[in-house]
Amino acid sequence: MLRPLLFLCFVSTSPVTAADDPLPAAATEARSRYEKALAALQKNQTEEVEVAAMGYLQRVNELLESAKKDKQRDEAALLEKEIERLGKKDSSKAGRLPAAASAAYGSYSAKLIAIQKETLNKHKAIHAGLIRELADVQRNEAQAGHKEAAAAIQASIKKLEKDRPGAVRGNPAINLAQRTLLQSMKDADARLVQHFDQAINRTRNGKLPGKPKAELLDVLKEEKKRFESSGMVPWSEAMRPDLLTYLQAVRAAQKSFRRSTDAEIDRAIKAKNDTAIRELREEADAAFVVKVIGYWSYQGGNGPRHVHAFYSNGTVIDPNGRMTWSLGKAGRLVVRWPNAQAPGGAWVDSCTLSKDGKRFTGANQNRFPVNGIYHTP
Repeated sequence: MLRPLLFLCFVSTSPVTAADDPLPAAATEARSRYEKALAALQKNQTEEVEVAAMGYLQRVNELLESAKKDKQRDEAALLEKEIERLGKKDSSKAGRLPAAASAAYGSYSAKLIAIQKETLNKHKAIHAGLIRELADVQRNEAQAGHKEAAAAIQASIKKLEKDRPGAVRGNPAINLAQRTLLQSMKDADARLVQHFDQAINRTRNGKLPGKPKAELLDVLKEEKKRFESSGMVPWSEAMRPDLLTYLQAVRAAQKSFRRSTDAEIDRAIKAKNDTAIRELREEADAAFVVKVIGYWSYQGGNGPRHVHAFYSNGTVIDPNGRMTWSLGKAGRLVVRWPNAQAPGGAWVDSCTLSKDGKRFTGANQNRFPVNGIYHTP
């Protein structure tokens, strides 16, 4: 599983100098701007996380009031336990929850992941900006013949390059496994972009009549733009084979990561080193990468709609959860909701995606209708 999400997930602020040598004023000013920008980023992240937490807490309280009103004692007990966990700011994963609360927790978890990702990207940009500024100052100092100042700045730059935001530290095997996983996912992304271009060219040069061709090109261009900007995958019929290829590559990379990290943990188990076992498991969970690849506004019957996140590892709502989704070659989307009261221990929604990938319709094994509309956050 992934490491449990924290209520506050601050960006780290590490020193930007690696030597005691005094830096010239221009370098010191650049460092000062970096530290101020980082402090502002940290403050913004804290505020966003607190807003997300308050929203989730408000939703759980609303569900608790409803459960009490309907005299659903078991549900009320689970919700009260969750409110107690939130009050303690317990960073562990939520326990068993009623379906509506589980959906709210999944949305909350997805928000935290998005906040972390956005903050890290901004931190990387600030960090890279500082390196560029210091490189300019270092070049000017070297050209002016200030060798000691230039050397001090160069030492700072080297430390910054080594201590980049998001860099994995710790066990070398886990570091390598994560680098391999990230590269495999990056390669899969690049191949999918190529497949978009190929599909667009095939459509443009194909024999479809004018209006259907224009409509399909619009769908493909919209999906490509969405994927390149946010990582949300295409669901249209034209891109479905490429989506399946993409998912196969990503999940194979994720399985390879787990095999590598499990082998390292097994060595610690054989050595009977309990501390190393615990630390390696935590490090492996923290290094594992699962991302949201789509959002669907889900409805059962005439009930309320809920926006559910679909993850790259085949889970729904919660990347650590038991709710899963799969996609067949014929565009059959199957979503499985474990439930002790359901036939076979789970409600299984079998759905058909529309050609443009923006809707699906289907039913579970009791013929209870479900439908979905693609949701853009």
